[in-house]
Amino acid sequence: MNKPFVATLALGTIALTPLAAIAQSISQTSVERTEIRTETRTVVYRNSIAVLNRAKNYARQAAEERNGGLRVYRAEALMHGPVEQTRLVENSDGTVTFTFYGGAPAAKPTIESVVTVAVNGWATKVNYNGPIRSR
Repeated sequence: MNKPFVATLALGTIALTPLAAIAQSISQTSVERTEIRTETRTVVYRNSIAVLNRAKNYARQAAEERNGGLRVYRAEALMHGPVEQTRLVENSDGTVTFTFYGGAPAAKPTIESVVTVAVNGWATKVNYNGPIRSR
């Protein structure tokens, strides 16, 4: 092997090592409990905030795709913010279900989406996507 190749290989290995550690810590923290305290309540999640935030993004993206893309559909603001502000349920089978509203960009929401995300493989299932049933 020539020296420049070996040096590049060594630098690549060193540079990628932190990524493996980050990916490992996210999957390991998915089994820990996360406690969020506010002035009015304490919420305990089975999954880490990082895992729940990723699941939220998958749920929002599934609704965006189902409703024709970002040119014609936008999920409500809470699906773009902290996961603690979303309406989520951690199910006993390890999935997470999100309920949220959306519609035409800059318009009042007209669509309700209920999306379940499996955090052990990130598969998504749109359980309901239609007119808002009730708030």
